[in-house]
Amino acid sequence: MKTERSARPVAERDQPCIETLFASPVFIGRWAEAEALIPRLKAAAKAEQREAPNYTKYLVGGWRSRNDTLRRHDVEAFDAFEASIVDAAIALTESVNQGAVVPRSGWRAELWANVSRAGAYHRSHAHRHDGCVWSGVFYADDGLDPGEAPSGVLVLEDRSGVAVPVAPGETPFRRERHVPARTGQIVIFSPWQFHRVETYAGSRERMSIAFNIFHEALRIPIYPEMAIERPNWRWEYFKG
Repeated sequence: MKTERSARPVAERDQPCIETLFASPVFIGRWAEAEALIPRLKAAAKAEQREAPNYTKYLVGGWRSRNDTLRRHDVEAFDAFEASIVDAAIALTESVNQGAVVPRSGWRAELWANVSRAGAYHRSHAHRHDGCVWSGVFYADDGLDPGEAPSGVLVLEDRSGVAVPVAPGETPFRRERHVPARTGQIVIFSPWQFHRVETYAGSRERMSIAFNIFHEALRIPIYPEMAIERPNWRWEYFKG
């Protein structure tokens, strides 16, 4: 049977067709201004680590700050960081919504730091917060010295149940996409994208700034069956 790929409505097609619906796009790129601001972001995160207890969440074997407590240590640096990730989020939104008018203002971001030691890893999870448009991570320091084998890889999990490889050229039916950590790199993905971080084995501490990006005019629909259930405190702090 002959099939075609087409953007025309189904009713207008003469041949059976195959469409790719509800893709999960991912932005991977480098932050041009990172080199100058990374020392300030790292200093702010270390200051917060000295002053605040570990907010456990999904990071095992490391330290996590609470949301939006980093800014107070260096407002200018984190304002510049937020502007950069919002620019990337706008570009990503435009790329997957061809022709749509994407607002240039009204965006806000929640930020937090993760500091991982050798043996640390992140449990699988998603950032399913009401009103969140994009989520992501910036690597302020991948923690790896020259010659060290890559470790602590970000794994984006395919939970769609569709029998196709995650990326072109990969093994058929592969269910995951691996993104190695690199200093200065930003990765942005859907807040509904489940992901985990494999065990980190570097000789130094790894530091990343994670984030959620919101916009009131771009709210992702949540159906009744998709109600976001908040875990209780026992699950937050003693899961597993």
